[in-house]
Amino acid sequence: MCGLLVSDDRKETRRRGRTSRDSLTTQMKKKWMSLILALAVVVGMLSLFGCGEKQDALDEVADSASESAMTLTMYLVTKEETTPEAEKLVSDAINKITKSEFKTQMKVLFYTEDEYYEVLDAKLQQNEDIQKAKEEAKKNKDKDKTQTEKATESGAETAEETETNEYGIVVTKYPPVEDYQVDIMFLGTLGSTSGYDKYLKYIDNGWLASLNTEINGASKVLKSYVSTALLSAVQYNGINYAIPNNNPIGTYTYMLVNKDLYDKTYHSAEIGNVKTVMDLSDFLKDVKTLYPDVLPIASTYEDCMKDLAFYWDIAISDYGDGTDTVINGQKHHSYNVTGDFSIIGYAYEDLSQISRSKVVLEYNALLSTSQTYRDNFLTLSEYNFEGYFGEEEEGKQVAVKFIEGSATEAAAYEDDYYVVTVGYPHVQQQDVYDNMFAVSNYTSSVSRSMEIVTYLNTNEEFRNLLQYGIPDVHYTVHEGQVTRLNHDYMMNIAQTGNCFIAYPEEGMDPGVWDVAKAQNRVAVLDPLYGFIMDNELTWEDPDPEDADHPYGTYTALREDLIEEISKLSKQFLSELNACQSYEEVEDLVTAWRWKLSTGAKNTDSAVKAIIEEYTATSSIVEGDEEETDENGDPVPKETESDTTQFDEQGNIIIVQTVKYMTPFEVYYNWLSKYNYIPAGWVASS
Repeated sequence: MCGLLVSDDRKETRRRGRTSRDSLTTQMKKKWMSLILALAVVVGMLSLFGCGEKQDALDEVADSASESAMTLTMYLVTKEETTPEAEKLVSDAINKITKSEFKTQMKVLFYTEDEYYEVLDAKLQQNEDIQKAKEEAKKNKDKDKTQTEKATESGAETAEETETNEYGIVVTKYPPVEDYQVDIMFLGTLGSTSGYDKYLKYIDNGWLASLNTEINGASKVLKSYVSTALLSAVQYNGINYAIPNNNPIGTYTYMLVNKDLYDKTYHSAEIGNVKTVMDLSDFLKDVKTLYPDVLPIASTYEDCMKDLAFYWDIAISDYGDGTDTVINGQKHHSYNVTGDFSIIGYAYEDLSQISRSKVVLEYNALLSTSQTYRDNFLTLSEYNFEGYFGEEEEGKQVAVKFIEGSATEAAAYEDDYYVVTVGYPHVQQQDVYDNMFAVSNYTSSVSRSMEIVTYLNTNEEFRNLLQYGIPDVHYTVHEGQVTRLNHDYMMNIAQTGNCFIAYPEEGMDPGVWDVAKAQNRVAVLDPLYGFIMDNELTWEDPDPEDADHPYGTYTALREDLIEEISKLSKQFLSELNACQSYEEVEDLVTAWRWKLSTGAKNTDSAVKAIIEEYTATSSIVEGDEEETDENGDPVPKETESDTTQFDEQGNIIIVQTVKYMTPFEVYYNWLSKYNYIPAGWVASS
């Protein structure tokens, strides 16, 4: 393994059969030659990171860590072609920077993809074992520390010392690195190993440090360099355990409108008012009437319906093991938000705002509360009855179709189509978890480790050094284009930090990052990203000191309400499918508008009561007033029930409170817990 400190275990671990450079080693033993080479490296580094360099993100990184000298490790993934000599050159160059800027010595450890996690898992497990041994010794008040404990403590020492080198110069003495030491590490998908699974495993094992304090403090500059959508998405229970490597996020959805057909009837300037396919009703009528051989819409009715709203359909099922959970004789199930059609949902308006922390997906009776939803629903229904939808066929002209891709890919259609953005890039799991950097929970210093991670994400020279190696040794750059001089140092650009501040790889368009930055600025995070209904149903352990709930509390969903909403949704769909004309659909929508209303015009008291209870948004947010009886005493809420069990002698052995909640209550509590409620949001009902 290479770095300023080079250990022999790398030869045993990697088994790559590389030869040593004996002649060079012999020369390096000569003092004057060493001095000449050292001076040459200094001159080279001054050229690369010259004193004329403008102030960068380093000035924004407040050093909240100790000023003492420290040694950290950094675990990286490299490619098979990389040579030990190249690794050492890069490691030495890295140390020139980190010692000067942060008073931190780095041991940079390079492993190939197939060996990386085998090594990292073993090192972290070793740290865990050592930590447990220390805690056990402390618990037993063992004053005689073991050798293992002493070794662990020596790795954390940061007291600054100096020493005189062989030239008589006083230099900083850095602490030695321990064989098991893990500070900064790459985390991500390697081969068949999922980065998401590794991330969750490491968190569950307690191997990763929380980075929230640094992100909101000394390393807050990261928020200006790394997509906020990525930083938010990687949170686990509100905690950042890693920094995702900035990379292009998702794809746009574009609606392509045939220019030739549109311009025959409408002025091109009018296309600027078109936001959705519903805005093209007049144009599509003309196409259907005037051009019978043209397919009006290359899509399906069902796909377009999904773009109208988020539907709060909740499926009730057994748990993964095929059984129900039974608590005090009552069955409790698993709940899954499917997104399939439901009469309850949230009507979309501005799609750029449909993102976690920007919107609350309220539970509304769509057909009764949203005029926009009703209008759009009827428009698509008319398209369906008029036969506008179909599958694109080769050689057949299409008036409107949809594609997914980047802005660059969409530009290729601009000669023949007007390009309208109808969907924004969505953060996907691979965008977040495939390539990250994390800090070990056993690190000598989270602050000092985050200084390095922050610099890697904000400083172009440091970032390119880690990715491409030494300029004029491993690569050259001309007008933003990288040309590799050899394959002695090969890294994956997605695995070495913020892509957007690195030179594009060979063969990539020089302007690729500019397009990607614009794409990331409008990227949205699924409003339910990280929300799992089952995980939010809590169990409070028994507390003998709690007079009201000494035997614990369990929260469960109001399955009766979920099932009633499901029945009503299926009933509406059944009646919709039975319609023989657009006029019948209009009548149906009008009837259901009043059927689902909570106003005076709804004469179906049973349905009205269900809708009122299921969609009670404002009362949950603001809190219900306490009900009292005629004597002024509180009336117990019906949503709580106590279950009592008796032994054979009739003695009470357990009283457990089961609190029943509506799905929106569970969802709203999740939003509140992790501060995902948008500033200024007010419940609409």
